[in-house]
Amino acid sequence: MKKYFIIFLTFFTMFNGYIWVCQFEKYKDIYTDKIQELQDENKLLKDKYTEIKLSGLDVTVTMYHPTRGQTDSTPNILADGTKIKIHQASEYKFDNARILKANMTEDLTCVTDN
Repeated sequence: MKKYFIIFLTFFTMFNGYIWVCQFEKYKDIYTDKIQELQDENKLLKDKYTEIKLSGLDVTVTMYHPTRGQTDSTPNILADGTKIKIHQASEYKFDNARILKANMTEDLTCVTDN
């Protein structure tokens, strides 16, 4: 009787192992395809990002040069409330992060390299 039990247990274990190996092979195929799909999508997104980064964004920028006849009593305060030093107006630069933010919020402020 003990001999038959060991044979049954061995057969059952091998059969169970075979079923699970087959099942995991199916899962492996499913997830391998999904992983490849995600890797392809990731590569496309990286390529788009690189293209945007290399080509940049087209923006129109004008220089503020206040003269008495063109301003009110506060020529050092821009329309958005930014205070500048008038004698350094040509040295102001636009920060890329703020330009990107401006595209979303319509709020563009200038910063200096100082």
